[in-house]
Amino acid sequence: MVFKETRVDEDVDAAIDIALGDTLRARRMEELISALRVRRESIRRDLADAPAEQAAKWDKKLAEVERQINVLKQEHAIAEFVERSVRATANRPRTGSDEDEDDE
Repeated sequence: MVFKETRVDEDVDAAIDIALGDTLRARRMEELISALRVRRESIRRDLADAPAEQAAKWDKKLAEVERQINVLKQEHAIAEFVERSVRATANRPRTGSDEDEDDE
């Protein structure tokens, strides 16, 4: 049944949103990490072309982007774990006693 599967998917998505709270979804974090990696490469090019007196400024920018990437990678791992855990729980085969509780 397509309707039932869609409803289950929506319910799982809602449960993931609740579990993550204000944290972004793992997929969105991947996009942000990718954008920061592009930015990092741009900064590296600017640093290579910068006069010596501006190198410290570009080094600071590079260090900040590296820090942001590392933080997002850690948060991504947590969000991915939460999302997988919720999906695994939702897709876990139900035992007879679980079904009896729903009938009450």
